[in-house]
Amino acid sequence: MRILNFPPLSDPRSANYWNLIFMFIFTCILIPLNLFDQSLISGAPKWIKPLKFSMSIGLYSITFLWILQFMNLKDKWLTRISWTITITLIIEMIAIFGQVVRGEASHFNISSPLNGFIFSIMGTSIGIMWFAHLSVGIYIFRLKKINSYLRESLLWGICISAYGMIIGFFMTVPRPEQIELMQQEFFNEGSSSGKKKKVPPKQS
Repeated sequence: MRILNFPPLSDPRSANYWNLIFMFIFTCILIPLNLFDQSLISGAPKWIKPLKFSMSIGLYSITFLWILQFMNLKDKWLTRISWTITITLIIEMIAIFGQVVRGEASHFNISSPLNGFIFSIMGTSIGIMWFAHLSVGIYIFRLKKINSYLRESLLWGICISAYGMIIGFFMTVPRPEQIELMQQEFFNEGSSSGKKKKVPPKQS
C-alpha cells in the first residue's frame, strides 16, 4: 500500500488520511503548548490530555490504514464506516481541546450544564465510534480471501482495542458524592445567595 498516494473521498482510506492530517496539526500545536504553558487542570498539565489523544488517534488512523489494504476498497459500506470513525474522533478531539482552552476538565466534568453537555457529546461520539470500530471486526470476520491466520490476528487486534475502549464507558458514571452535589446545586439554584456549588470533575 502506498501511503503517500492520497485517495479520493469515495475510497475508505480517505477518511483516515484526513483524520491523520488533523491529528498531525493538533499534535504540532499541542507539543509547544505543553512545553511552554505549565498551567494545571485538576492537578495535571492542561495540554497533556489533548496531546495524548491527538497522538493516539493518529496512531489509530495509521493502523486502520494498514488494515484496510486487506479489504475491498470499493465497498461503500466500508467507506461510510471509515468516515463515521473519523468524524466521531474529530468531534472528540475538538471537545477535549475546547474544554482545555476554557480552562475546564474535559472528562467526567459535570460541574455545570455546559460542561455536562460537552461531556455527553463526547460520550455519544465515542459510543458511535465504538460500534463502528466493532463493525470493522465483523467485516473482517466475513472476509474469505485472506489468510486465516491473518484474519484471526486482525480480529484479536480489533477485539482487544474494543475491550479497552468499553472500559472507559463504565468510568463515565458519576460517583455518589457527585450525584449528591448535583442535587444540592439544583435545589440551591434559586437561593438568595446566588452561589452555586461546583461538582468536582472526576480524575481520569
